[in-house]
Amino acid sequence: MAEPLNDRQVLILYSSPADVPRLRIDREHKAIQDVVERLRLPAQLVNRVHAASVDDLVMELKKHPYALIQFSGHGSPDGFYLERPHPTDVGVLLSANKVASVLREICPALQAAMFMSCFSTSATPALIEVAPYVMTVSGEADDEAAIDFVSAFYDGFFTHGSIERSFRAGMLSLQIHDRESVIYPILSRRARDADSKRRLLQVYPEPSYDSLIIDITEAQGDIGKLGIQQDA
Repeated sequence: MAEPLNDRQVLILYSSPADVPRLRIDREHKAIQDVVERLRLPAQLVNRVHAASVDDLVMELKKHPYALIQFSGHGSPDGFYLERPHPTDVGVLLSANKVASVLREICPALQAAMFMSCFSTSATPALIEVAPYVMTVSGEADDEAAIDFVSAFYDGFFTHGSIERSFRAGMLSLQIHDRESVIYPILSRRARDADSKRRLLQVYPEPSYDSLIIDITEAQGDIGKLGIQQDA
């Protein structure tokens, strides 16, 4: 195939601190590497950082004008677990707002952000401000299912560059491998509106159905009072 354009540069951050259950990050690394080799892509197109800390996030983002950034690791409704800069058994929880602040400052041209971690859909309102497309997981994220999804996603992304088509390919892979019940990826797109004060999301809850336009401008305060996760 023709050499991919520079506008498909990808940064993948892996994090699995010792104080949380171990993830098969090695298997995901291999699955993506298989895609890179099969498509005969330049090795430098995908930059992967293991045991990623907050400092790694900042430094790596400055190296290239990345089109897509992916985080694979543990998450909670409150944020994402990264490694500490010095060897330790304890990870650090970075809030979605802090992640968004970093991405907004360093990667203003980011096309998409993918957070393959549990409960990451709760971070969508913050992350959608920094990229037109945000891929997250509603509820818990099964490790093996996440690997199936990202492998099929990157196969599509590096072939044609379309985020939406690549997302559908990832969802189809889950269906083929009977894993759609153990992980629920959601693709959100920042919807355009003349009133900049409104918070609109164009959400693709199922690839086989039309997208939904959701106005969350006035709902965020009420969601907090309900005591449930925002993605629910």
